[in-house]
Amino acid sequence: MANSKARAVLQVVISFIYTGLVIGTDCKDGWTAYHNSCYLFARNHASTFTEAEHYCGQHGGHLVSMETKAENMFIRDYLHGLKDEDRWIGLTDEMIEGAWVWYSSNTDATYTDWFPGQPNSHGGNEDCVILGYHNDYKWVDAPCTSSYEPICEIVSGEVDIVG
Repeated sequence: MANSKARAVLQVVISFIYTGLVIGTDCKDGWTAYHNSCYLFARNHASTFTEAEHYCGQHGGHLVSMETKAENMFIRDYLHGLKDEDRWIGLTDEMIEGAWVWYSSNTDATYTDWFPGQPNSHGGNEDCVILGYHNDYKWVDAPCTSSYEPICEIVSGEVDIVG
């Protein structure tokens, strides 16, 4: 099992090097670089959506805003390597039902990767979005008061250069 996990992680790393997707972004220890951003895949910090955004802010970032298919695939591939549980992203429709916006910038989501049948606002109170482990890390709406691990992002220009 450890061998297959190592192999999966190695495949992800090689694919990014091969396709030239890892660009010279310097990130803080524990953060992962991709294009102009650094990502923190938090562990042992499961919290509500609002608490997760606060946690990311304490680390200099925000909940991730996935604005392209390539960025979404990077995140999904990384999570497949971790074989992790559900994760918060920074998308919400708390203000206007069905109007999905990125929390950190209050901009409309122009790219989405919903799991089939989502968003469904089950029970009328699913206003935040997770990457669903059991849904191949496709996007699933969930109650903002549920508890999940956050994925934080710092966009280049907001990054403290290391080294």
